[in-house]
Formats: sequence, C-alpha cells, structure tokens
Amino acid sequence: MSNKKDNSKYIGFLIMGISLTIGAAYTYSLLKWISVHLGDPEAWTWWVIVVPIVIIVGFVLFFATWIGWVIVKPKPKNIDEFIKEQEAKIREKLSSRE
Repeated sequence: MSNKKDNSKYIGFLIMGISLTIGAAYTYSLLKWISVHLGDPEAWTWWVIVVPIVIIVGFVLFFATWIGWVIVKPKPKNIDEFIKEQEAKIREKLSSRE
C-alpha cells in the first residue's frame, strides 16, 4: 500500500513538473515572439489569434498542474478517524487532570 502511495506522489510531482516546464517554455517563446514582432506594423493582427491561444494554453497548464497537486497532497481524514482522535485527546486531558 505504501509503495502505491509513493508511486502516485511521484506521478503527481512528475505531472506538476512537466506542466510547469511547458508553461515556462511557452511563456519564454511568447515573450520572444513579442520582442521580435514588436516593431512590425501588422503584428497587432496576430493578437486576435495569440490572446485566445494564451488563455487556452494557460488554462490547460493550470488544470494539469492542479491535477498533479491533487495527486501529491495527502488525503483528508475521514470523519470516523477524526472523531476517534478527538475522543482520545479528550480522554487524555481528563485522565491527566485526575
């Protein structure tokens, strides 16, 4: 069971790393494109294409990174485990007072 949990965390970190790397490369290439075509008088026509593509790519990369984060973070305790822990803490406090 522990090995499966370790593998899923590895996969989560891998998904996050890949999506963040792709995002950094995409941002670099976009900034490079802007710097090359900044003086071009007809470059503004490409913004009709660039802006929606940037939004779509940003959303996909954010979603992929979020999926990796969800895989990595620990699962929350279920209500039964939480109640048992709280009861044990209360019993400890009561027994220490006596």
